Amino acid sequence: WVEGSGVAYRAGDGEMRFVAVTRDVTESRRAAQKRQELEERMRRAQKLESLGVLAGGVAHDFNNLLTPILGDASLALLEASSSSPMRTHLRRIQKAAQRAAALTNQMLAYAGAGPLVSEPVDISSLVAEMSQLLETAVSRETVLESDLAPDLPRVMGDGAQLSQVVMNLITNAAEALEPGTGQISLRTGQVDLDARTRYQAGSAEEVPEGTYVYFEVTDSGCGMSPETRSKIFDPFFTTKFTGRGLGLAAVLGIVRGHHGTIEIDSELGRGTRIRVLLPSCESSASAEAARDLTALEWRTGGTALVIDDDEGVRVLAETTLRRAGLTVLGTADGREGIEIFRKHSEEIRIVVLDRTMPSISGEEVFDGIRGVRSDARVILMSGYSEERAASYFVGKGLSGFLQKPFLPEVLLHKVRQTLEP
Repeated sequence: WVEGSGVAYRAGDGEMRFVAVTRDVTESRRAAQKRQELEERMRRAQKLESLGVLAGGVAHDFNNLLTPILGDASLALLEASSSSPMRTHLRRIQKAAQRAAALTNQMLAYAGAGPLVSEPVDISSLVAEMSQLLETAVSRETVLESDLAPDLPRVMGDGAQLSQVVMNLITNAAEALEPGTGQISLRTGQVDLDARTRYQAGSAEEVPEGTYVYFEVTDSGCGMSPETRSKIFDPFFTTKFTGRGLGLAAVLGIVRGHHGTIEIDSELGRGTRIRVLLPSCESSASAEAARDLTALEWRTGGTALVIDDDEGVRVLAETTLRRAGLTVLGTADGREGIEIFRKHSEEIRIVVLDRTMPSISGEEVFDGIRGVRSDARVILMSGYSEERAASYFVGKGLSGFLQKPFLPEVLLHKVRQTLEP
């Protein structure tokens, strides 16, 4: 690239002549282009950060609301007789609350949180359990086919978040079809990848070697142009109508949070295939997931202290711990919680503490309790992810973390792990 200026003039002999000065501006143009790209990335990062803060705050508040809905429905199921017609209604409440929790998990994932629960997940079983729900996402005229590989290795991750990824991909595929026509295929399987294999996930990403479990959604719809493909991971981008939500931006956040990647194969007029690859955790799907199903029958003694300003969450935790045989002290105020612990420090075996409270933070309450007794056992609760909520407590001997919303058996499992390591 050169930049110049010149002038035409008539010489003394009457001839027209032209004189010009030019200079090489290649490097300055490159520098200007880099500045422009950097400014665009900064604007994009600021926008995403603002949206992430908003999504995370909304998810936190909704998780507080969902905790007593899920928990009390679970406790009511325990109280209801096996022949009670109420059991059907209670299970519907549970399922609806779990779907709502999956949506809040999606918002947390977009806000930058990693997987909320890290446990072995059987992808084929997860998809099979969603079959009825997936059918509601497509029209009755659309053919939805499933080919689920049996006995796949498990992946470490959050089942609720991965369910949301599957649902988003099916919904997108259904919207790519003309009304009343088309076919959608859902497949699972595994593949061994070497270090040379590269996939596209917004930008090129090298996939580490290893065994990957995948699920893929293929539709016979209109396909995507290269321009559309370059934008599909942008928040709120849609080719249908406005106000869609986080969409594939949240999908990409969840997949990256699970150390996976996404492969996209699409052309105009030829449909689309989206494959999500997740690293396996080298355990067979025939083994049961590590979950303490006997937690609700576990009994112990002693005193527990519950500190949470949300009444619904606090009452659920207190009720659950009393069912396990514990004497429970509870308060909505962090400073009062420190004083209660000070008065009963010798008898309190465990403290269940909320991280976010209006007058004093969970971090300050934790420090105050540990100032009274350095070996106090404290389980932290939060509507945010563990990565975000518990970073302050790294190396300080936190006994456990409880993600809201939670079921009673999950709370008792954490308490049992703490009291009976």
